[in-house]
Amino acid sequence: MVERYADRFGAALTAIAADTGQPAMTMLDRYLEPYLQFAGTPDRVCLCGALAGEMPALPAAMRDRVARFFAEHQAWLADILERGRRRGEFVLADEAPRVARLVFSALQGALLVKRTSGDDGQLDDVIAVLKRQLTGGTGAG
Repeated sequence: MVERYADRFGAALTAIAADTGQPAMTMLDRYLEPYLQFAGTPDRVCLCGALAGEMPALPAAMRDRVARFFAEHQAWLADILERGRRRGEFVLADEAPRVARLVFSALQGALLVKRTSGDDGQLDDVIAVLKRQLTGGTGAG
């Protein structure tokens, strides 16, 4: 199940990045869609994000796949962030891979906090602040 989930998400990332003519923010918005869908339900989170809290108890193969899922997403985000920086769409406060870690961690964390607190605005607020940061304070939330 984890393999299928990660593969589906990976295929979506490949498709998003393949359309090089679209703005980087549009690519990021498309990346955010599943997170927003998860947040729109009371009990859904990213499967790999949920499993990360249980890493010591998981079989080695599953731990490896969850870790690879995280690495793949962070690498994808770094590529999109760098693409946006090169095009003048994004202002990055640090190197793209480090900003990608921040973005990914903030999104995953926001889903877990929303699930725990029931605060429906949790993810929306995180996304709005991330977008403002990426656009140098000019992006709409």
